[in-house]
Amino acid sequence: MKNNRTFLEKLLDGAEVEWKPLSLVTEMQRGKTITAKSANKGKIPVISGGQKPAYYHSESNRDGKTITVAGSGAYAGYIMYWEEPIFVSDAFSIKTDESLLQIKYVYHFLLQNQQKIHAMKKGSGVSHVYPKDIGTLMIPIPPLPIQTEIVKILDALTALTSELTSELTLRRKQYEYYREKLLSEEELGKVGFEWKTVKSLCNDNFWLMPATPEFDDNGNIPYITSKNIKGGKIDFQNTKYINEYVYQELSRTRCIIENDILISMIGTIGEAVIVKKEDLYFYGQNMYVLRLNNELVNHKFFLYYFTAPFILNSLLSKKNSSNQGYLKAGQIESLKIPIPPLPVQTKIVKILDKF
Repeated sequence: MKNNRTFLEKLLDGAEVEWKPLSLVTEMQRGKTITAKSANKGKIPVISGGQKPAYYHSESNRDGKTITVAGSGAYAGYIMYWEEPIFVSDAFSIKTDESLLQIKYVYHFLLQNQQKIHAMKKGSGVSHVYPKDIGTLMIPIPPLPIQTEIVKILDALTALTSELTSELTLRRKQYEYYREKLLSEEELGKVGFEWKTVKSLCNDNFWLMPATPEFDDNGNIPYITSKNIKGGKIDFQNTKYINEYVYQELSRTRCIIENDILISMIGTIGEAVIVKKEDLYFYGQNMYVLRLNNELVNHKFFLYYFTAPFILNSLLSKKNSSNQGYLKAGQIESLKIPIPPLPVQTKIVKILDKF
């Protein structure tokens, strides 16, 4: 149970705390129905069922510090906080007596329970979240000075998260710009390159698609599938396991070695990863293995090019129809890659690695 505690609950360790249902310590009030057609032109945000204002109106029905909870739709239960006048429509508001309970403290409590609130959705058609259900949440109420300190900590973490997210978004855009530029035919043409098929760049290439083995709850060797290749990494979460004997049997004919490139051929088509030394102890299926000739191509250069959007879009256009979609070996082997001199490949990799 302790491992499932929220960050807020951990901050309360050692504090004198009283637990109460949210309905007893807050005022929850439904919004007033309004449509985009009936709204008057203005600057007041109209809060409805989404993650941002639905549109704007000329008047408000809530002022001051207010928490809103989206009432229906895909984002039913979504929590927002406002310190400006707003018009609450297909949503409901939460307010507090701040001499007893800081509203920003309640806001952070609700954010910590956002997943639980989304799970409160009801309805077979359009999903709804109701005040009476959120009101059953038990909120820990420490003395006001401790609430103030907790709000300061969580506000600071929220601001830092927002700043880091913005920075990562910017870095991602920079990376995508330079990747497209450096790998373009125009740019590579300045240093010279040759078009090579994937197959011609390999010392070996093969399907990793053995029959599903017998799994072992006590095994210690992960058995991954194509769905475990994500974002240039092998995700070892939610895998099944095999034992040493099964691993040795599977590896007799085809074993994976360091720097092999694994490509997802079913479902998550086009995802690829370079096998690292520390990740060698596993086996899997539904992947294609490329063992590149390092005298012809830098492994990272190949991966940067292979995972660029223009290659992914090309692969997706070639996938065969099925529930998940799949590629054939020949569709990978026949892909053509522009190969500049190795020193140029290395230079491009160093630039892209910075991002």
